[in-house]
Amino acid sequence: MIRFRVFIFFIILVSRTALGYIPNGFSPILLADGKYLSTSIYPARAESTHSYDVRHYKLQLTIPMTSGAYSAKARIKFVVREDNFDTFNLHCVNLVCDSVKRQGNSLTFISSAGRLKVNLDRIFNTGETCIVDIYYHREAGASNRGVYYYPRGTYPALMYTTTEPSDSRYWFPCFDENWDKAEEGCEIYVTVPDSFVVCSNGLLDSVISAAGQKTYYWRHSYPIATYLMTFTSSIYATYSHWYQINPLESLEIKYYIWRVDSARSHQAFQNVIDMVSFFVSRFGPYPFEKYGMNAVYPFIWGGMENQTMTMIHRSWLNGNDPGIAHELAHMWFGDQVTCFGWHNIWLNEGFATYSDALYMRHQQGEGYFQNVMTSRANSYFSEDNSMRFPIYDPPESQLFSWGHIYCKGSWVLHMLRYLLGDTIFDNPGVFFNGLRAYLDSFAYKNASTEDLKRILERVTNRDLDWFFDEWVYQAGYPQYYYAYQTESTGSPNQYRVIVRISQNNGALAPTAFHMPIQLYFTASGCDTLVVMPISNNPEVDTFILSFVPTQLVLDPKNWILKRSYLAIEELSNRGGVRLPYLIEKSPARSLITFNWTGRSPDDVEINIYDQSGKLVNRYKLSSTARTITIDKDRNHNKLRPGIYFIKITTKAAQFTEKVVLLP
Repeated sequence: MIRFRVFIFFIILVSRTALGYIPNGFSPILLADGKYLSTSIYPARAESTHSYDVRHYKLQLTIPMTSGAYSAKARIKFVVREDNFDTFNLHCVNLVCDSVKRQGNSLTFISSAGRLKVNLDRIFNTGETCIVDIYYHREAGASNRGVYYYPRGTYPALMYTTTEPSDSRYWFPCFDENWDKAEEGCEIYVTVPDSFVVCSNGLLDSVISAAGQKTYYWRHSYPIATYLMTFTSSIYATYSHWYQINPLESLEIKYYIWRVDSARSHQAFQNVIDMVSFFVSRFGPYPFEKYGMNAVYPFIWGGMENQTMTMIHRSWLNGNDPGIAHELAHMWFGDQVTCFGWHNIWLNEGFATYSDALYMRHQQGEGYFQNVMTSRANSYFSEDNSMRFPIYDPPESQLFSWGHIYCKGSWVLHMLRYLLGDTIFDNPGVFFNGLRAYLDSFAYKNASTEDLKRILERVTNRDLDWFFDEWVYQAGYPQYYYAYQTESTGSPNQYRVIVRISQNNGALAPTAFHMPIQLYFTASGCDTLVVMPISNNPEVDTFILSFVPTQLVLDPKNWILKRSYLAIEELSNRGGVRLPYLIEKSPARSLITFNWTGRSPDDVEINIYDQSGKLVNRYKLSSTARTITIDKDRNHNKLRPGIYFIKITTKAAQFTEKVVLLP
């Protein structure tokens, strides 16, 4: 799901709280990583241990389209998972239950506090199948939640459902937890005035007209979570694209838009077939029997990945390839494989967010991709600065946090690609093989963070415990402080470069992120790329180069979610060796004096950098100018109070010193 998008970037307008009734008897789950799930929003029992397992929903609704009212029948088929089963609970909010029947027998029920408690007419035991029919209605005064009604105005009358995370209970009685998928799918039959069109999950079996009404019979045969079930009714125009799966088989992609939007929709949807093709090449076959999109307004989100029938904000018809690609990617990540409980929501949104960036890389190139990833890193940094939490098990008000769940979630996957060595865009390798194995292993089921980790470890034969612990189960990101110096080895064209990297990552973050870092050394006409493992904080490593580097860039290809700063900690007195210069009066309020005490100052260059690594002053020494005085009040290029780094470059070596200029 996407909240809202301006141009190509996502902007979260609101943080949605996961509200709704949680059945009695729930208690915390102890997970494999030793953490407990919060009982405030998460179910305590997996589908296999819940007292019943929903297999199928069949909904029949009659909607006059003159208000938010409708009458309906829900047939729910479930398998009993415990003996002596004679009563069960469903979520049911803002709906009026009229009667409940089983095989024509009326059942007693109690409806209160968002719960529908049904007493069965006999005892069921483990493995038995039970089917109940619930007759209910929604009154005209019910508030817009879960199901939304807007009367005719500038545009035709509109009714639609959108329910993530837990609002399906507002439009039909159900067991409204994302980990209890209806394995046999759903049927949604909707009767409306004959000028209206209804779109829903799966395939349209038929449309029957009678007495000025039409009934649309939609059938979806794949497992589905309640929050992905949907219908929309309005006066729509419709048309289709076809994706060629093979010479004998095609996938229909069907669009529903208001007639006034028909022309511009063709432009907005022109790349959808290419998107399907791209995702198939990376993730495997499209997982369902059709794909569809319908545009609505008003709409509180940007897009919602209802299974086989994505709903988008009407403004996206002005053009929004990243948003459209994001919702399509959810068919694999979120719909085919659904996160197990909302504590794993990053699996849904992180994958879709990274997938839309990958598609835009395919469409627009590497520069565009890097700009998107950088923008999303900055969104995360900004959000983390005001509220820090792990992407696993986020606060309930932050389930759809743009910076954390979407942006950092996508960066975690980007870093896994780098860590596993799958870095060539046009030649996808082990990372994408791992994703296919993950999708195959949990197809049409639910998966957790630990499930993803286990599959990737199996495919790559790599231990990823440390990575998931640092990047998923803990908060924050690495803030690197780096410095380097160059020494002669005594051998021709061989120079020893000592690099020191320390981290200061803040509260709730690991003391050290152990991601190996690429280091890019450059000089005039020369460059080289090396990898520095990180085992400690600080980490010091030595490299032998054939040239004296004049610049060091950390992570030049932008694989790590990070911030980096030029050396906070000096390397100049490494090993207690006295270097041939003195920096006096540091910290200083007005003057910093640099005095070269060596034999010859010729070809000595002094560069002064601020904390961000920006060059702010440059000097050269000579036999007649062995001393430099920096006066913050009088120098042509005034220095503001703060921390600066003086980099001294000679023919044989480089050194770095930190200086402090006080107000």
